[in-house]
Amino acid sequence: MPKTKSPPLEPSLMFLIFVSLFGLALSIVFVITSRGTLSDGFGLRKPLVGLVFGTLCLLGIFASIYPSSCSRIFDYEKTMSGDQNGILQDINIRGHHPRCKNYSAHILQANGRTLCATCSGFSLGATISLTGVGLFFFGPISFGTKPLVAVIIGACAVFIGLLHSILPGFRVGFSRFIASVFFATGSFLILASVEDALRNTSIDIFFILLSVLWLVTDTALSRWDHQRICSNCTSQSCARKD
Repeated sequence: MPKTKSPPLEPSLMFLIFVSLFGLALSIVFVITSRGTLSDGFGLRKPLVGLVFGTLCLLGIFASIYPSSCSRIFDYEKTMSGDQNGILQDINIRGHHPRCKNYSAHILQANGRTLCATCSGFSLGATISLTGVGLFFFGPISFGTKPLVAVIIGACAVFIGLLHSILPGFRVGFSRFIASVFFATGSFLILASVEDALRNTSIDIFFILLSVLWLVTDTALSRWDHQRICSNCTSQSCARKD
């Protein structure tokens, strides 16, 4: 009989989701309540923070444009649906996803190439964020008296990008692409807003670490979504034999 149950959200994943959402709420609270009161006066703060976050953006772009690297990180061929015996090893991979109709919402077709929608979106979002880093942390751009608007937009964008794997409405590749663009650019908006409002090196670094945590949570949710898809798959070509 076909499997109909999805894998449960493990406690560790639920904890990651909780901490990630708490971090989003915390960014808004900091901008609302702490404007200018926590400034540390460190003159090299902005270029230092910009350099660290910009480096993370570059690493994200590099990882996103090389699907084979993503495949090794996620190890799809061996881990999906709990496969420990190489049952899926002969399944064709496209955009580092199995060539299966159930994964059609996870891929994009561009110029005859099959791309991962999430990785492609994150790559574009990280590129936009990298441009923002140059203009904000090393240039004259500032949110001035409007950091609250920017942090709310950023928090909403990260929320959508973070939870798109379990939110309804993300059942085509382009929607996942846009959600991932939101995710990367939202992280930049949050960091820049916090910097503009607080001007505190330690808090800036804290939110850089939070952005890494958000990425880890997004990765874990994506893995859970892949397991859900495979656990409900009825395709004979990749059905497991117990």
